[in-house]
Amino acid sequence: MHEDVPISLGECGRIFWRSKWGIGLFSIGCGAAALLVTFLMPAYFRASAVIRPETTDTSKVSGVLGSLASLGGVSLGPSKIEDLEVVLKSRNLTIRVFDNHELWAAVYPDRYDPATKRIRPGILERLRGGTSDPRPPGKWDSVEAAKDHLAVTTDRRTGTITVSFDARTPETAARIVDLYLDEGKSRLQEEALKRARQNKTFLFDQLQNMVDPIVRDRIYTTYGVEVEKEMLARNREQFGFILVDAPIPPIRRHSPKRLLTTLLAALTAAFLAYSYFLLRRSSAGSGA
Repeated sequence: MHEDVPISLGECGRIFWRSKWGIGLFSIGCGAAALLVTFLMPAYFRASAVIRPETTDTSKVSGVLGSLASLGGVSLGPSKIEDLEVVLKSRNLTIRVFDNHELWAAVYPDRYDPATKRIRPGILERLRGGTSDPRPPGKWDSVEAAKDHLAVTTDRRTGTITVSFDARTPETAARIVDLYLDEGKSRLQEEALKRARQNKTFLFDQLQNMVDPIVRDRIYTTYGVEVEKEMLARNREQFGFILVDAPIPPIRRHSPKRLLTTLLAALTAAFLAYSYFLLRRSSAGSGA
């Protein structure tokens, strides 16, 4: 049985001073190795755009809230920032972007073969037991690509959303962000038009069965609001959201962050080396 031997703060300092060369060389070696690895990694550029939801005058809509509440089944108002965030983060939008614009060669230049239109599985997919033979890219490949390269952040204080994408070239990154915004606006427009048509159909059916003149007048007013919303939804440039900052090709790479990676690797190595010398000193003291 050996008793634990406490090490004072002064002893810790002396251990560090006696082992400074070993700690320093190990830290420098690990930092240099990390720096070399970052040079072997491909560079990525990040382009971003800032948007904010469209704001419309809801005074006309608020005057018929009572009739809508009594009728039920009619949706109101423009999309809020949360709804816009959900659309931009949705898997359906990502699949739509990749299916409509063939982005595989831009996102995976090392894995995708434009001649055969097939993509080689990644290392993780092979480790999970998948096949290593090239295959046509599917919906889940686009979802995984968005998970690795797409970022959608919301600033509720300013009411804005930042959409960014990482790609191998600055022009590709800016182009893909622009495609996400364009397809997102198209999806919002399609949903708004579909919603307005459904509301108009519902209100028209209610008019056929309504006898009370006061309620009929309210339904007519609500029907007029839906007609106005359908008309505004056809104005593509001003619908869904407003572009605050358009995506432009970046001039600096976003990753890998060589300096930060090297510094973190060196500090981690120094801590591990110092811990090793402390444990060795503690083991030697308890053995004595």
